[in-house]
Amino acid sequence: MLSYRVAVIALLAAVTFYFTGNAGEATAISIVFNVAGSVVYYGYERMWDSIAWGKVGGDLNGITVATAKPIAKLPEDEDETRPGPAVIGG
Repeated sequence: MLSYRVAVIALLAAVTFYFTGNAGEATAISIVFNVAGSVVYYGYERMWDSIAWGKVGGDLNGITVATAKPIAKLPEDEDETRPGPAVIGG
């Protein structure tokens, strides 16, 4: 994750330097962009964390959301011995 972030910052700095021709501006833009992106990401995740839509056992305006239960028992859930694959001619 860290190496990806470093690569993205370096790419942004290189592209910015290409267009501005100024290393100081390229560095400043790269830093500001990444700090702002982190702040927006944090706020976005906090916002969605406060919403109970679709959360199992969550609380939606004082109403407890039902917990998920399986609709039907699947055959693979049963504890039975299964025969192996069919062998043709054997």
